[in-house]
Amino acid sequence: MNLINHPDIDFLVEEHYNRICTKLVKPSQGRFYYSTSVYEKLNKKLTKYNGTIYYDLFYYLFENHDKIIKNKVHDLEKHIYKLKDIISTNNIVFKVINPVDGKLIYNDIYKDIEDSFDYEAYSASEKPYKLMLALGVDVCPYCNRQYVNTFICPDGKTRATLDHFYSKSEYPYLALSFYNLIPSCYSCNSSLKGRIPFTFNKNINPYHSSFENIVSFTINYKKIGDSKKYISEFYNDAAFMNIDFKSLVHKNRNDYKKAERNIKVFKLKELYNLHKDIVLRVIQQDVIYNKAGYAKTIKDKYPKIFNDEEEVLKTLIGYHSNHLEFNKSPFSRLLRDISDELDLKNKLS
Repeated sequence: MNLINHPDIDFLVEEHYNRICTKLVKPSQGRFYYSTSVYEKLNKKLTKYNGTIYYDLFYYLFENHDKIIKNKVHDLEKHIYKLKDIISTNNIVFKVINPVDGKLIYNDIYKDIEDSFDYEAYSASEKPYKLMLALGVDVCPYCNRQYVNTFICPDGKTRATLDHFYSKSEYPYLALSFYNLIPSCYSCNSSLKGRIPFTFNKNINPYHSSFENIVSFTINYKKIGDSKKYISEFYNDAAFMNIDFKSLVHKNRNDYKKAERNIKVFKLKELYNLHKDIVLRVIQQDVIYNKAGYAKTIKDKYPKIFNDEEEVLKTLIGYHSNHLEFNKSPFSRLLRDISDELDLKNKLS
């Protein structure tokens, strides 16, 4: 789990808002919102539900739509609690029983909220592509295993899927909230998380925090004595070694429990154990490059290729040492953690 970090994140939030609340400029009449914008749709719903028990609900959504779209993830909870109170006070229900088959179906009130924050139209447009290009997340922050690059050309395009941290089926008014849209790979979004309920209090949101200083990757195996024996044992039986997580904080802390839930939902232990070969390469490097001053030797020999010893280490070990850059290449956190566990950086320096 890696942090989504961008130096101009506030600017991107405003750009996102302006794209889904687009204004039309009319020289003689001033500026008006497009009929398809969130603002204008909610404005029409106010007229539709004036004098009904649903008015307070749509009034709150209309008055706070900009905050709902732009607020950070921990502030989204405030809107959830307030809207739950309005819904409860006015005895509003969103689901009814279909008399034909007895299944629950969403009613028109829910559909009007869904229509106001129309994610399907947003997803089908060019808007999320512009957001993903600007955000610059190249690897899924949930798993750090798969690339999610955004690419556009005349005859094709691709981008990350957008996971709703708070489920859009449960909270349709958060369907377009910036900090609720997590760029992620298909496996994490659809195959694993799906509709499993996430909340800020129980799960890590990559716009807010990461695994850094909470948990780290570790290797579990029978202690032998040196790396060469680890390698030979691995070739004899891959099950000899397992990739796991170790706690860097007390296990009663809430941030550890949040990390543990994310690990479980995204099957990180199971999936990372499909990549033991990556750990094996780090162990092999521990054997090959186990010589103090090796990084300096390489830097001095090729001064035009490397700016400093840190670049040499990144080339040899294969990861970004700064955790804020882990979204640039897959397995960066795994490579950093295992290299640190083997003290490989200090051995090379």
